Order: sequence, then structure tokens, then C-alpha cells
Amino acid sequence: MRKRAEKEEVERRKREEELREARRQQKKLNFLITQTELYSHFMSKKIQGNSEPAPIQVTFFLFIFFLIFNFFFFLFFFFFSYN
Repeated sequence: MRKRAEKEEVERRKREEELREARRQQKKLNFLITQTELYSHFMSKKIQGNSEPAPIQVTFFLFIFFLIFNFFFFLFFFFFSYN
């Protein structure tokens, strides 16, 4: 009975830790996406000047470029946060 309770407690803690880690990773990803959107918006105004919005192709290119950059940035920190 005691071992069973201890085992259940270990499993509960493990599930809680996995949930905390999933939330932490989601927050990191949301932050990176937000930064990408902000940078894309900023760069689109820089390229075209402040009077006109940038063409969709330029904005899309910047968004994809920084999304990929942030993905590798996220992987880098994820890798080194566990080593």
C-alpha cells in the first residue's frame, strides 16, 4: 500500500513537471512568434518608408526568415537548457 502511494506520488510529480515544461516551451514559442511579427512589421516600414506599407512578398519573406531564425534560436536554447 505504501509503495503504491509513493509510486502514484512520483507519477503525479512527473506529470506536473511535464505540464510545467510544456507551458514553459509554449511561452517561449509565443515570445519568439511575437518578436518575429514585431520585427517583420518594423522592417516592412523601414524598407518602404513610413508612408506606405511594404508589399506582401517582402513582409512574407521577412516573416518566414525570422520565423526560421527564431526556430533555430529556440532549439539552441532548448538544447543548452537541458545540458
